[in-house]
Amino acid sequence: MKTVVACPLEGTQLEAIKQWAKAHTAAQGPVDFVHIVERVVYPAELMVAVESPTTEEFKVLRETFGDYLRHQLVAALPAELRGASKVTVLLANDPAEELAHYLKQEKAHLVVVGTRGLKGFAGLFTSSFAQHMLRNAPCDVLVLRPH
Repeated sequence: MKTVVACPLEGTQLEAIKQWAKAHTAAQGPVDFVHIVERVVYPAELMVAVESPTTEEFKVLRETFGDYLRHQLVAALPAELRGASKVTVLLANDPAEELAHYLKQEKAHLVVVGTRGLKGFAGLFTSSFAQHMLRNAPCDVLVLRPH
């Protein structure tokens, strides 16, 4: 069974995922931890677009975020899964669409996503990555809510 975990870098979501990783067993198989950096294109003078992050900036982000997630999450897995699990950092215009594509490509059976747990008025005007995954993921979805 292939499990992919969408990893934010924010505290409450990351902590919920870390708790999930501690409970994950070797029988459930290895885990792919994925973080997606959103590419933003800004219009600039003379109709030349400015892209952020640049290719060089993304290389640094990929290494930095990858190391951080390996330290935070792979270390929380049972010892027998640490060598078989991996961390991937991707760059995308639309992170939710990129994750759905990654899930299809990797033939994932389960995707784990966190939610901020916003309710009421605050949740009404917030785009929800978890909601998008529930509607569009090509596999089962487990949504973790912060404590």
